[in-house]
Order: sequence, then C-alpha cells, then structure tokens
Amino acid sequence: MPELPWLWLVAAALWLEFFIRWPNWMPHPVVALGALIGVLDRHWNLSSASEGAKRWRGVMALLIVVGSAAGVGL
Repeated sequence: MPELPWLWLVAAALWLEFFIRWPNWMPHPVVALGALIGVLDRHWNLSSASEGAKRWRGVMALLIVVGSAAGVGL
C-alpha cells in the first residue's frame, strides 16, 4: 500500500479545526469564497443580459473564484 503523507496532513488539519475551532474574528476561507460567489451572481447573472454576456460573465466569475481560492491556498 503506497504511503499517503497528505492524508496525515488532512487528518491533522481536521483535528485542529475540530478541537481548536476557527476564530470568530476571522472569516473562514470557504465562507468568504461563498460570499464572493453570491456577490458575483447578484451583479453579473442578470435576467436581462444576453446568453453570450451571461456565459462571458460566468467564465470571468469562475476565473475570479478559482484565482481567489488559489491565492488563499498559496
């Protein structure tokens, strides 16, 4: 069976978050990304926009969210 060192890291991170808890004064990154998605959806996913505009805005929203998640992760 191959070694999975990343599995130990995930287990340690879950253990820490369960026992220590995330600080209330700092927003959790997943909550912050969810809020970003909500803002982008409200402002860019307009029913009056054409299908092409919606698609372009969706691609831009995807790039913004993935870029933000990568930035937080790095």
